[in-house]
Amino acid sequence: YGTPCSFGIVEGEVLIVDDVNKIKNVKDKILVTKMTDPGWVFLLATAKGVISEKGSLLSHTAIISRELGIPSIVNVENVMNLIENGDLIEMDGNTGIIKIIKKGKKQWERLLVSTLEQLIPASQLWKAMSLLLLLTLKVSALPHLSLVLLMEASAR
Repeated sequence: YGTPCSFGIVEGEVLIVDDVNKIKNVKDKILVTKMTDPGWVFLLATAKGVISEKGSLLSHTAIISRELGIPSIVNVENVMNLIENGDLIEMDGNTGIIKIIKKGKKQWERLLVSTLEQLIPASQLWKAMSLLLLLTLKVSALPHLSLVLLMEASAR
């Protein structure tokens, strides 16, 4: 939790912003950042809300979010490491409480799934994902490979 600065309760997808110049579309996202400055106004105008590691009731983040009518919470210690891109959260600008509703996929997971979908026919995707899951769990995949092949053979 942090210091509530602008009233409202919203639910939305997190967008971590390290560099304001690299972000183009924030519509309906909750921005999470270390702090803001005047160059952020165009982003904040279309965001659902903003959460910042630094700030106070009189900080730029707090003042601009009140002017724009979007919820904001500042002074949230270590928020950039606790919340990730794609997480679904609820932020309460009245109390300063932030709830993680659902963890989003990590960037490497989204990239992996996207790549697999392009390389492997949909009918075979479950087999590849099963093998990757086994490898991810650091279980020796060799004994389980025979199980997967048996499952495939029995499905025919």
